[in-house]
Amino acid sequence: MPRGALSAAIREYLTKHPGSTAAEVAAKLTTKGFTLKSNSLIYDIKSKMGKPTNRKQKKTSAVFDALKAAKVFVDTVDGEKNAVEALQCYQKLIN
Repeated sequence: MPRGALSAAIREYLTKHPGSTAAEVAAKLTTKGFTLKSNSLIYDIKSKMGKPTNRKQKKTSAVFDALKAAKVFVDTVDGEKNAVEALQCYQKLIN
């Protein structure tokens, strides 16, 4: 059996039968010739399926942090109009 074949079979079965329990998955895969020592691999794969990757979470977090910083800036200069004026002055300084 090639490396990762069991994990792929578990993912495939869970995709087709999302509500099945780990015992049901193990029983079905055993009939297909796979050997499982325990249900822990099934639990691990089932818990990770459908969750976003860390890369997406970090990107979303960075955007959210930037928006929070922008809000703090606007509150610090007492409103959006003053924030725009401050940013225009900053732009003149750096150009």
